[in-house]
Amino acid sequence: METQILKINSIGANAVGVSKTDDGKICFVPFTLEGETCEVEIVENHTDYSIGRPIKIIEKSDKRIEPSCPIFTRCGGCNFLHTTYENEINIKKNIVLDTLLKIGKINCKKDIDNDIDIIKAESRFFYRNNVQIKTTNEGEIGFYAPKTLKVVPFPNFKCLLLTKKMQDFLDNLDKKYFLFTKGFTLRDGVNIYSSHLNYLTDSNFCEYRVNDFNYRVGISDFFQVNSFLLDRFQIEACNLVKEDLTTIELYGGSGFFSLMMSKRLDKLVVNEISKRAISNGIFNAKKNNINNIEFIASDASSFIKNHSGVVQIFVDPPRSGMDKEVVETIKNSKIQRIIYISCNPATFSRDLADLSKGGFNLKKLMIIDNFPSTYHIELISEIQR
Repeated sequence: METQILKINSIGANAVGVSKTDDGKICFVPFTLEGETCEVEIVENHTDYSIGRPIKIIEKSDKRIEPSCPIFTRCGGCNFLHTTYENEINIKKNIVLDTLLKIGKINCKKDIDNDIDIIKAESRFFYRNNVQIKTTNEGEIGFYAPKTLKVVPFPNFKCLLLTKKMQDFLDNLDKKYFLFTKGFTLRDGVNIYSSHLNYLTDSNFCEYRVNDFNYRVGISDFFQVNSFLLDRFQIEACNLVKEDLTTIELYGGSGFFSLMMSKRLDKLVVNEISKRAISNGIFNAKKNNINNIEFIASDASSFIKNHSGVVQIFVDPPRSGMDKEVVETIKNSKIQRIIYISCNPATFSRDLADLSKGGFNLKKLMIIDNFPSTYHIELISEIQR
């Protein structure tokens, strides 16, 4: 295959280096850092861009470090183990700023009251409380290699992202159980929970405790994954909710934010399309003796229209962001404040650009590093009109 000597000009979304080939085409090169000069093998050629594989780092960045994991670059679990944590945080901030400018047409240095606040991870490792582990026919466990269904086994059955309780569970488990499944879920909450492992502890539900609130969620249901930041995440997001405003919540799930938010409000009505999540939310409110939350299963747009007097909404949509119909409904409503939680800067910026046409402006933005060592970015924002 063709090789070229390329200079890495910046780091783009998904933590890949951005360069230009000899013919001026954009080339994405993973596991490189800004300012480095690399010998790159061109492994994919497309009309508008190429994808390269670094063969040799000719001029190294002073921010490059030796990866902590021997299978880094082969496993799909981590993206930033080749650089310092401080540089990882700076890269993520620059990705957010660049995405907001290109997609949202927002210059944060001019358009919001303060700079982006950053809540750093307490630890780069041992934080992830929910993983989908894959197995091999030989009884090994690991994650898929990027863009493949090939399992890259964990070295000695260990992964630096998993909590230490999860690691202890795997260490003490008879490895024969790995032979009878193609993959399984492992979660760390009040206890260790697993499913599809054909093991005595296989679970339907798991329990978490966050800021003195007790939660039950289905073993395959969504819950925030960073064990060290659960309390802080909940507090920072809910502190943006104004206490004297009529409020609804969209995409409420099993009530992760709802329970704390309810303490600031006379009443909270929560929307979630999943009836199973609604059932867990009702259970969680009752378990915590909270009586001022109502959970309603419906689509988000209809839900907003049925609550026409609402002034403030709290939203935590999936990575795909809010549906266009939902954004249009918000623009045409009396809503004045939005607390928007996002795990995808691109769809957040898209929604923000659309909301700005309805008079909304970004007032406050925080990055909370729920996914250290990976390219994923979580945002907490306050939007007003």
